[in-house]
Amino acid sequence: MDLNKYADRLKNLKRKGVGLSVKNKQQVLQEEKQTAAQAKPTVYSMNAEEAPSKEEPEEPEEARLFQYSMKDYEQWQEKERRKSQKVSGVAKYRDLAKFTYDKEVQQLRKNCTSKVEKTKKISINEKGKIVVKDDPHLIGSLADSLNKTANERHARIEKKIRRQMVSDTPGGFVNEKNKQFNDKIERQTKKREEN
Repeated sequence: MDLNKYADRLKNLKRKGVGLSVKNKQQVLQEEKQTAAQAKPTVYSMNAEEAPSKEEPEEPEEARLFQYSMKDYEQWQEKERRKSQKVSGVAKYRDLAKFTYDKEVQQLRKNCTSKVEKTKKISINEKGKIVVKDDPHLIGSLADSLNKTANERHARIEKKIRRQMVSDTPGGFVNEKNKQFNDKIERQTKKREEN
């Protein structure tokens, strides 16, 4: 008996709740109409941003985050990380330059035969600039090292360009074997057309 009584009471409360929510929604709509009627007319401009639509109220940040799975969140984080790396592309080049410089200095140290460090003659010229007399052997080895790395880079870039040119050919050949195969097919189709 008590269970039926509680079920009836629950139904009544649900009805009242639905009625109140409908009444509340009607009051909100009525208030919006009143404020819209009293408000200044909207002035549109070509430069102005679009006003957010009133149909979709903005959700708080936490509520939106609950709608995503961990996998989606991790993918989003990875995407944001890649974006920030693109923005900091200058920093990448700076790091690359520093790494290259450090590597070349290490090579110079390895190639240096004399373990004893010589004191350099330092003087100041008439213009007030510092003049250091460097060892011509060290300058030559530095120039050789720079030329070697420049040649390696040039060869690498040239190879990359050649690969791109091959893939961009009108026939779309991947490699020499593919080109030969396509030529063979072309010859056979010409023979069939002639017969």
